[in-house]
Amino acid sequence: MKNALSLGKDFRRRLPRDRVLLVDDIYTSGTTVKSAIQILKLSGISVYGTVALATPNKGDR
Repeated sequence: MKNALSLGKDFRRRLPRDRVLLVDDIYTSGTTVKSAIQILKLSGISVYGTVALATPNKGDR
C-alpha cells in the first residue's frame, strides 16, 4: 500500500481545520482506511470518522 494513495487537488486546498468522513466501499483488513487516514492527517486534515459500506462474508475468506 505504500505510495498507493494520494490526495486529489480538491483535498489539497482544504483548510487544516476541515474534518472529513472517510467512506470505504468494503472493509477487509483495514489497510486502505488506515493508509487514507495517515495521508489525510499528514496534510492537516482531521478524519471525523469512518464508514464501510460492506464487509466480506465469513464464508468467503
